[in-house]
Parts: sequence; structure tokens; C-alpha cells
Amino acid sequence: MLKFEGTIVRPEGDSLFFVEISDAMETTEGDFYCCIIAPSVLEKKSKIFGVDAEQALKLSAKFIDDLVGTNLIKDQHGRAVRISELI
Repeated sequence: MLKFEGTIVRPEGDSLFFVEISDAMETTEGDFYCCIIAPSVLEKKSKIFGVDAEQALKLSAKFIDDLVGTNLIKDQHGRAVRISELI
């Protein structure tokens, strides 16, 4: 599981950024998914699927990076990060 709290820097101003990506869970069909909670960029909890646990986790992190777009995410020390780099 990944939990991250920091700041998202947008043209309209900085705000709290929180993301939680669950450990990958297997479906009855044999693929895997992760649940994502990221209120700054998602209105509701989302599931991202992959063919295995590693792919589901990496795709989940990439999905968050894509939603953040050109906005900057900073950790609690003020360093710029991408969620995919934390996986």
C-alpha cells in the first residue's frame, strides 16, 4: 500500500494532496486491481486493473501522475515528486 501526503501546486494556488493506492487484489478472473483514493484529482474511489499485481500497482501510480498533469506535487520537505517514483 502506498499513502502519500503533500502539496499540489496549481496555477490557482497550492492545496493539500493526498493519495492512497491499495495493495493489488486478485479478481475471480485472475487479473489484479488496486483501489485509488485521491480527492484532489478524483471525485470517487477508482480501481485500476493489470494482468498481475506489479502491473496494477504501476498503472495506478501512472494514472495519478497523468491526472496531476503539469501540476507539481511536493512532499512534506518541499521536494518535487511523481507518484510513480514512489512505487
